[in-house]
Amino acid sequence: CGSACSARFIGQFGNDAHAPVLEQALVDNAVDVSGCGHTDKPSGQGLVFLVEDGTVSSIVVGGSNAAWPADLSGLPEQVAAASAVLLQREVPEHVNI
Repeated sequence: CGSACSARFIGQFGNDAHAPVLEQALVDNAVDVSGCGHTDKPSGQGLVFLVEDGTVSSIVVGGSNAAWPADLSGLPEQVAAASAVLLQREVPEHVNI
């Protein structure tokens, strides 16, 4: 929808080599990252494994996804003002407002 639409990502970037690449990719695609934080943990990762018999399993490495601050001031208002919200469950329960 071009310049009429906007996107915002709210998350925690890690302290490893992945974080600046991920953050820059979002910025380069006009995603607002002003609500993001930076942690002293590596980036979180999710790995999905597909076995020959069709079985799927996954492993989640929390990293920066799990390093949210206790104070989420402003986050509820940002979520309430959004037209749509995509929420992942790889963050602490208190973040899933």
